[in-house]
Amino acid sequence: MNWMQLTLRTACASLGISRCLIAAHQTDSFSPIHGAEHLPFRLRLELAHQNLQPTPTLHSFAAASWDGCWLILGGRTNGLHGMTGQSAFPTAAANTDVWVVDPAAQRTWHRSLQDAGLTPATVDFLSATNHGFVQEDTRLFIAGGYGFDRSANDYLTFSHFATIDVPGLIAWVRQSPEAPPPGTSIRTIQAPLFQVTGGALEKIDNSFLLVFGQNYPGRYRPNFNGTYTRQVRRFSLLGDPATPVLDPSSVYQSPPDDDFRRRDLNVVPVLRRDPETGRFIDELLALAGVFTPTTGVWTVPVTITAAGQPTQPDPLATTTFKQGLHHYHSAKTTLFDRVTGDTFILQFGGLSAWFFDPSTATWTSDPLVPFVHHLSCLVRSATGQIHQVLLPAEFPDLRSPAGARLFFGTNAEFLPAPGIPLLRPRIIDLAAIDGPRIIGHIYGGLVSDAPHNGSTRAAGEIFAVILEPTTGRPPNLDIARLTADQISLDWTIEEGVSYLLEHSPTLESWTELWPPPTTTPVILPTTSDTLDFFRLHGRSPASPTR
Repeated sequence: MNWMQLTLRTACASLGISRCLIAAHQTDSFSPIHGAEHLPFRLRLELAHQNLQPTPTLHSFAAASWDGCWLILGGRTNGLHGMTGQSAFPTAAANTDVWVVDPAAQRTWHRSLQDAGLTPATVDFLSATNHGFVQEDTRLFIAGGYGFDRSANDYLTFSHFATIDVPGLIAWVRQSPEAPPPGTSIRTIQAPLFQVTGGALEKIDNSFLLVFGQNYPGRYRPNFNGTYTRQVRRFSLLGDPATPVLDPSSVYQSPPDDDFRRRDLNVVPVLRRDPETGRFIDELLALAGVFTPTTGVWTVPVTITAAGQPTQPDPLATTTFKQGLHHYHSAKTTLFDRVTGDTFILQFGGLSAWFFDPSTATWTSDPLVPFVHHLSCLVRSATGQIHQVLLPAEFPDLRSPAGARLFFGTNAEFLPAPGIPLLRPRIIDLAAIDGPRIIGHIYGGLVSDAPHNGSTRAAGEIFAVILEPTTGRPPNLDIARLTADQISLDWTIEEGVSYLLEHSPTLESWTELWPPPTTTPVILPTTSDTLDFFRLHGRSPASPTR
């Protein structure tokens, strides 16, 4: 919500220091950054659209997707905010429209929340910036956020929670005759539990998890911190989400911990396997964020269970991973490889305390945390070890009118492409992608024309994210019927390669055969009157040492 460069400079100026030397990160070093040669895919970004008309230029918004369209609410229409007076989150720059974007048809629609028949309190809440939000099926859930409240005649962190019928609200924006009124599509409740901005809202099974963030009161001003939650808040709703009611018995708040004094961070869903059953175990990973008590960035990721329990490894341990790239909220997405159990977390641009300087071919640390062009991948192995990779791709080289290269990604969002195989609403099934494919788009965010002290604006550019698997041809699978009720599957087992075998009677859906085979041949039961189709995946885990 507020910006490291601006905050650090303000803190230094108040102390009469020309360049900030006091910002201390959580750790005094970062883990090594590796090359991308060992990843099972290549990635590139292409400019998909730059001048949709009318163009929604926004950052720090809430978004959902349905039937090829994006639904966008809240956020800001201006660039980097000021710190005092009217320059700090001016009300005129609050996004009070609901936008719908169809990137394939290159069309946009928008309607004002002021015309939606909602209460002023609901309009103010939905026009805020830095909500927590998450989508599940046709529902978008939004919590908190920071903005101007007309009833209080002041800025505040909202204590609202909304459930939104995404297809219904899209239909209203597009002025479909069958569209329900917005008051039917949007339902809200209030509780102090939701009063968070700069955190993240996620959902695992029936539980919502409101991760970290702060409660900031009043107009934004220098040398003042909001109240950091320093915790994860878990809760559930009773009954139909179309008529939300908070279940008091479901509320759990983890004990406040100063290691969780974090906001404006990337929080991503991740999966791991139960090795005995193959069942997926859902977790969250909270990455980096700001600010340490000495105005630095956080570097050690936090794992959060479905029960809302956060844990952090010892920052002083030599084996603990210390994140070197992407320390502020940016566009991101998660891929899970069912073959190896590896998780790949892609982060796009944004702000980074460590960056690669191509002019000197060296890694450089900057306490003011500049805008960067980098794309990176955090790899979490099946056993939980993490390493970070600098991807060779960057954002396309787009220039300002003055010829300066533009920086993208900060407070932008990634929206999965229609039809992309998903294991969870925001986790892409890497094993199901067998060729080059657009996996999604990056939209919006802040644009800067310099790493520091540049001119900034809200972005309207849309970038396509294209993933290409690089693991080559699948293993050669020999299938033979042994008897009327037995079938043999055989292939050459290679050392260091993980295998995943899947079965289908129709080629329309596939079932994993668990546990994964470690020897061949594999003998399976069958019948003479059924069809059996099999597919075999083979891949080495993504280790930088292989």
